[in-house]
Amino acid sequence: MSVAGTMPMPMPVVPVSASVALRALGRRRRSRRCVGSGRAFGSFSVREGCPRGEAEHERPWGSTHRPRAGHARLLWSSGLCEPAFPWFFRAFEGVRCVRISALVRRSAMKVAVVMGGPSAEAEVSRVSARAIMGALAERGYVAEAIELNEKVAAELLSFAPDVVFPIAHGALGEDGCLQGLLEILGLPYVGSGVLASAVAADKAHTKKLYRGARLPVAEEWLLTRAELERVARDPESFYGEALSRLGPEMIVKPNTGGSAVGTTRLLRGFSKEELARAVELSSRVSEETLLETYFRGSELTCGVLERDGVPVALPPTLIHQQVSGWYDFESKYKSGGSRHECPAPFAPEILSAIQEAALTAHRVIGARDLSRTDFLLSGSEFIVLETNMLPGMTPVSLFPEAAQAFGIPFAELIDGLVRTAASRKPARPGEVPAFPS
Repeated sequence: MSVAGTMPMPMPVVPVSASVALRALGRRRRSRRCVGSGRAFGSFSVREGCPRGEAEHERPWGSTHRPRAGHARLLWSSGLCEPAFPWFFRAFEGVRCVRISALVRRSAMKVAVVMGGPSAEAEVSRVSARAIMGALAERGYVAEAIELNEKVAAELLSFAPDVVFPIAHGALGEDGCLQGLLEILGLPYVGSGVLASAVAADKAHTKKLYRGARLPVAEEWLLTRAELERVARDPESFYGEALSRLGPEMIVKPNTGGSAVGTTRLLRGFSKEELARAVELSSRVSEETLLETYFRGSELTCGVLERDGVPVALPPTLIHQQVSGWYDFESKYKSGGSRHECPAPFAPEILSAIQEAALTAHRVIGARDLSRTDFLLSGSEFIVLETNMLPGMTPVSLFPEAAQAFGIPFAELIDGLVRTAASRKPARPGEVPAFPS
């Protein structure tokens, strides 16, 4: 007899396993995916304060899943298997549930987390991937970490994920290359598309968009391959021109890449030899080098998260450097290298201006799902530095911290991003849109 039927007599209390209890619900009506937290099965969960046997449908942001009328419901409360029917609960009272994700693994959504790659930020991305994998497991997804290398396409096709979560920073992972591959394979993925990813990876090009949107930026000088050769031939002339263009203090950094890899800060009185070394260091990371006027100020960052397609600015974060005078690679990733304060302790009008600038940057670049824009603030004036399309995703990274301050826990953040990506259905290979003749 099905669960929805009536029982002629109370069922005896017998010591059965939680898996038996789940099978008693009937195999025909399995949920097609497990997307809830550890207290949920399918899309149902028990809210605090709900009477026994009563459920509230949980629909995290970005979800389009709806329960079916009459569907037998398994609820999770206080670690017990508690169904929507009192007789069923009495039959299995006291039986603790095993992890729901393990029981519905075959029907759960499959997510591939792509990490690593050839850039200097590869290990950072693997740390983010481990955190994302943990959040996906908590939410009941079937997740697999895949390294970004020459085998990535074959491994993606073999795993056949419903969604891909790219977290490979830097070259090939964040610059539109991986996104283009996923478009070719017809796999929905978290984050911005090919064009926006490529644009944001090029700092000089991004600054042109900032200026067009009237966002304040520092003066810059982009060194192409030809100009980099001139630096080696005539360092004296180059030194004088750099001072004339940008002033006595400047930042030298790769035009592509992130995490301050290959970046040097040159303060007043630096020598032509120091400038040449800084340019040489940057050229190891990127074919082009960007020189910018150094703007002294506090480091801030502001994330943008799309909810139901609407970009929302998260609380800005103030970054306190603990080991150096600026937010370099050591400050970012060394234990105790920096301290984050979110929301940043500034006047509401300043925070509002920062959030508005982050939203503008997100929009003009054409970002999707999420982004994080970095700023320098001095008094009431600020400049925009750059926008990250795939911000770090460890639970203590800047973007998840801001989401937490906004009221979105890490696992819920990851769950929402995956669901949003799953709702997009890219054209499969070979599908050509029909045009009127």
